Formats: sequence, structure tokens, C-alpha cells
Amino acid sequence: MFLSCTARHVHVQIEYTESQWALFVYDFAVGRLPAATTPLPVSSRLQSVVPDDPRYTRFLGSPGQPVWILPANARPGEISMGVGTSRIAPNVFSRNEVFLSLQRVDGPGRFTMYNADLFGTPEVIMSTSDGVNPTVDRLPVPALAGHLHMNWAFTAPGIYRLGFVASGVLRSGGQLSSSPVVDFTFVVEQRPELLSPRSFPRGFLSFTLQSATNTVCRLETSANLQDWSAVRLVTNTTGVTEVQLSADTNAPIQFFRAVIP
Repeated sequence: MFLSCTARHVHVQIEYTESQWALFVYDFAVGRLPAATTPLPVSSRLQSVVPDDPRYTRFLGSPGQPVWILPANARPGEISMGVGTSRIAPNVFSRNEVFLSLQRVDGPGRFTMYNADLFGTPEVIMSTSDGVNPTVDRLPVPALAGHLHMNWAFTAPGIYRLGFVASGVLRSGGQLSSSPVVDFTFVVEQRPELLSPRSFPRGFLSFTLQSATNTVCRLETSANLQDWSAVRLVTNTTGVTEVQLSADTNAPIQFFRAVIP
């Protein structure tokens, strides 16, 4: 299954019932979904660049480098990603608190979960910029109807598998109880780009179209960078392909771009 990007409210959900842990995807519009078969989309529309700010470069990388951020506050057309708890009885865990810990990451770039205050100062919750340390890379979550949202940042396009463990100290006996590792998959989409234009006779231009593999891209043209009209759709099956577009030889200037419909 692949969640559609229609402002869906989605959680990494933690449950504990009858001494058994469960971690899964919870879609507030659909319900419970298995983590193993529910990839979570990080749209190319969320691609931006690392700011020239040492508070952010310390965990996101060099200024100007691309970064994809699922924001704590929902944006139209994107999923809103959080962490929640359900079906945990009162006073099962010490301080009525459980933890979500990062155990492993498999992906093409770095992953960071963080929040930012009103002044833009980030608070890093977990980050692979210095490796993975489950005792440090963990999020405390209220055991009773916990509901938290934060920023999820990825530094390269591709597929990420984040292995999480839920845990808590049992109030009765004071023992630590932990779940098995459960992998959650995030698919980070690359923004399509038209590169290296070359002119050909009879008013044609050749571009290199670069995008995620098997992506449908809409090629558009404009004379003023404000009003865009569609030229055609292209399915980029390989990630990098050559496309030819007709240029208006009577126009003083013409712009082209590729977008995901």
C-alpha cells in the first residue's frame, strides 16, 4: 500500500496490551496499517536546501545542500507525520511514559527527527549525523493517548528503512520492557529537473530529464516564469532520460520546467 498525499494525518503508533507490544502505521482516515507493507511518501514538494545556519548544518549538512523535511505542521497535499500511543492502561509504566528509540537506519542519506522553537532553534530528538545510538536517539511519549508531532528530515532521495523499538519501565517490578525492532519505510521523492539543454535544427531543444525512477513528469513551458502551460507527460522509467521539446522560434525568451502532477 502507498498512502496518497492528501494531507493525511499519520502516526508511528505504539500499543501495549496484555504484555504485548505493537508498532504500526496509523492513518486517521483509514485506521491501522502494517508497517511492513505501508511505505510513507516524502514528496518532492518538500525538497528544500540546508540553511546557512550552524544550528542546522551541524545535523543536516552543508549549506545549500538538498534536504527533504516532513514538517511538524501539516502542509496541504502532504502527510502529517507524528508518533502516538493507544490502548495502554494507566499506571502500567513508570511516570506513564514510554519511549520510541531508533535502532537502525538503512538509506541513502542521513535521517534526523527534530523540533524547533518559536525562534527557530532546533531541538534534535534523534539523528544519524553521528551514527545511531538507541540510548540517545529516543523520543519520550506519554503512554496515555500520546500524540506528538515533529520534523522528519532526510538528506538524499531514495528509500529509507527506520528500525524503531518501543520500551518502557514497568511500574510493577521496575523492569524494562521492550518491543522487537519494527521497520518503517519512507520513500523520499527527488524533484524532477531539466538539465543540459541542447539546440537542434528546426526549433527543437533536447534536455536531460532527471527524476526518481518510474516517475510521471509533466513538462511545462512559460514566457514569464509565472504562467505555465503543459507540453506533455513523460514517464521517466530509468531516472535519467533525454527528451526533445519544440521551441517557439518567434518568442523572445522561453522557459521550460518539469513537475510532478
